[in-house]
This record gives sequence, C-alpha cells and structure tokens, in this order.
Amino acid sequence: MLDLQEDFPNTEYYSSKLRNDDEIAATLFRLHGADSWAWHHMSKRLKKKYKIEEM
Repeated sequence: MLDLQEDFPNTEYYSSKLRNDDEIAATLFRLHGADSWAWHHMSKRLKKKYKIEEM
C-alpha cells in the first residue's frame, strides 16, 4: 500500500492478483482519482468499476 502513496505507483510490477484487488483499487482511487496513467496496469474489471477511461 505504501507504493500507492508515491506520485507514480509502480502497478506494472504488481501480480495479476494485486492488479485485480478491490482494496488496492479503492486506495488507488482515493489517492490518485481517475487519472488513467495510474490505472494503466490495473484489471479491466476494476477500470470499469471505477469508470476509468483508457488513453
């Protein structure tokens, strides 16, 4: 969770399980909002849930 507090979280290094984790997504959304760069490597399911537009 500490990584999410960085200006640029390193989600590309997360396992597929972490990229699809609801708790991580909630924290990511709280800290970084809907900025698509922060969600680039997260699962499609979570992007849809948080209405993240892909670039």
